Amino acid sequence: MVSLVVALSTRVQSNMAIIRAGVAQGLTQKGIQGLITQTGQRGIRKTDLLKGMRYAKGLQDTGPYLRSIRRDRKPNPARLPKSIKPMTRAYRFEVRIDGTNPVTNARESSFVTVRTDDLLTPVELEAEAEKLWNEGQAARKERYAMVFGRAIMETGAKRD
Repeated sequence: MVSLVVALSTRVQSNMAIIRAGVAQGLTQKGIQGLITQTGQRGIRKTDLLKGMRYAKGLQDTGPYLRSIRRDRKPNPARLPKSIKPMTRAYRFEVRIDGTNPVTNARESSFVTVRTDDLLTPVELEAEAEKLWNEGQAARKERYAMVFGRAIMETGAKRD
């Protein structure tokens, strides 16, 4: 079996944030290609981009599953996609942090990546994300200016 790290080109891996955002917005391949070229890069080969979109769609599809898990239960590792990047830990979860900007009082969102060797419940993952956010805020106030509101588990992946 070929791992996804090898299967996805380096250009797709480096633009995965743009591809995932485009898939979440429901953009077509041409729309995502346009977003990539707006950043000043050359486009990505169509077959590679479509492969990246399929992977991003798989990541996106884990969100409803992860949010539907009982708060005291651990996710089923068989339902988590394999990571496209090398991982130092067995599992990686992205947790959305919602909060408010203290200057404008506008609602904002940011993401924290929680890496772990053991599966954790949603409560444990979100508590870990809050801890990581608070540690980051203590170290770099300008980057973590948003006041923490709540944490929501969005996506997850497992090591190949």
